[in-house]
Amino acid sequence: MAPATTPTKNRAPRKTAPNPMGINEFFAERLRAPINNPRWSWGAYDPSTDTVFMRFWTDGEYSLNGQRAWRVTDANSKPEGTRKSAEGERAAHVERIRQGAKGFAVLCVSTEPGAYKREIESYDEKELLVIAKIVDQPDGAYAIVSGTAPVDSVRERPAAWSDEARDIEKVRRDPNLTRTERDALIAARMGQGRFREDVLDQWDRACALTGCAFETMLRASHIKPWSLSENPERLDPSNGLPLAAHVDALFDRGFITFDDDGSLRAAPELPSEALAMIGAERTLRRALTGQEKAFLAFHRDRLFGKMKPRVTRKRRRAPKAIAPETADD
Repeated sequence: MAPATTPTKNRAPRKTAPNPMGINEFFAERLRAPINNPRWSWGAYDPSTDTVFMRFWTDGEYSLNGQRAWRVTDANSKPEGTRKSAEGERAAHVERIRQGAKGFAVLCVSTEPGAYKREIESYDEKELLVIAKIVDQPDGAYAIVSGTAPVDSVRERPAAWSDEARDIEKVRRDPNLTRTERDALIAARMGQGRFREDVLDQWDRACALTGCAFETMLRASHIKPWSLSENPERLDPSNGLPLAAHVDALFDRGFITFDDDGSLRAAPELPSEALAMIGAERTLRRALTGQEKAFLAFHRDRLFGKMKPRVTRKRRRAPKAIAPETADD
């Protein structure tokens, strides 16, 4: 079935004066969201405010059910080299928006509209596109744009600190780290960068338990939690498992773990319906290395079974009021 999208007429590139700063500097200084890699990143994520920033091209606009839209993932793409890294990071950013992160995009004018590889001629430095939601189509995912927002108002967004944000801020403020070390640690904390790639490669780029190879769903999860690890352990791929998102959520909270033979162990507190969602697989897809066994021993000892599940209780509905009977006239 063809996607329900109709490309709008390409906008003529706006003849604007050169921007006073490059796009990477704009992300870091004006948006306060430094990009992960200056060579191939197409956007950035600010964990302190749970905000995603993307780059859209003026000639990449579509109309989807009468709404402005940009395609953010391509279901038919088979990227190689740095583009593979860029698309992987973009997929992670899309997933964050799906999970509730705020999304914005910088609208860029291309030097060669429509070209596969191109450079930025200029970009809108005053207003950002506001991403309302992500909609899936047969040919990929589309970001629906609901309007624009001034850059200055987005720049002053209030912080909503998470554990991830606090960890990243500590790394940024550590005077003993080089820039390369700092960038690698931040990427690892966000489940991206070299750590993610190495963890995926060690497991044939699929979930260590289910075998799911759809990378958008995969998380590079630390076995020994980041907060309890030393910097070398935080970057060590042996301290990681590629897990599908729903499996990672249980592993991260200690509701499941794995024995040295790779067999899954579920905590007594884990509801049976949650365990059933994992599927039929109950053993990791390959034998564990000695280092992986050591990290998993820590996980079993310090995390497994320590978290109590939170169950959403159904609210009781108030009984409907019964109107009093009235006598006939």
